[in-house]
Amino acid sequence: MQDTEDPSFLRREVEQCQKLLTLWSEQEGIPRTSLDRVYEGLSEAGKHQDQLRYGTYLFPGLDMDPWPTVELPFLDEVSGAFYEIGDEYRACLAGGTIGRHPEALQLASRGLWSTYPIFYMGALVANRADACPRTVEALRRIPDIDFAGTANFSRLSPGTCVKPHCGFMNGRLRCHLGLDIPPGSSIRVGGEWRNWREGDWLVFDDSCEHEVSIPSGERYRAVLLLDVWHPGLSAVERRALRLLLKIWRHRVLD
Repeated sequence: MQDTEDPSFLRREVEQCQKLLTLWSEQEGIPRTSLDRVYEGLSEAGKHQDQLRYGTYLFPGLDMDPWPTVELPFLDEVSGAFYEIGDEYRACLAGGTIGRHPEALQLASRGLWSTYPIFYMGALVANRADACPRTVEALRRIPDIDFAGTANFSRLSPGTCVKPHCGFMNGRLRCHLGLDIPPGSSIRVGGEWRNWREGDWLVFDDSCEHEVSIPSGERYRAVLLLDVWHPGLSAVERRALRLLLKIWRHRVLD
């Protein structure tokens, strides 16, 4: 895996993305002006100094509310399968297939952070359709789930604290469906703390600084986590970000 935090790697990556984006837009007959925000987000990659928002790729002109008020009716279609999704999560847990989150050592100051990836960087993980078919079926109702990024079961042990951090881009919103929530489990996004509730969604902009606190005790916190496109993106911008995510996925996995 490439070191995506190395400045020289980031600079080369941005230049390559800009070239490929230009080639793609010319082939598709898309005017450059339709992609101005995408190009600007690439040009400014890694230069952000905001105290609470320092993700790598921040595309200008998007509503940057840490807790956006948005209508996402397809989330109700997913939560309609809440009990089946919960059953499949517990089956994965019993099967010992939920492993340590790749950023756990860096971000979990104490406790255990584990995950079961279903979609990773816009691609369905092998064997997931067999392991959790009802969950995959429900996730397929999310527009562009094959492109927008991540979907997984996320599990935190009692007493876990996840350090303040930012997601790498603001072109998506992060959504959590509470599956198993101990009382007092909370997440701060920006300057506001909120609590999960079983069967309900929390929707936030994870390019804004956020952290997590799980109370001590015996119960683990579990959510279904997924990404959706930021509703402020145009259809053309979403197509461009599909291309970029495909590029980033190949770079990260190679």
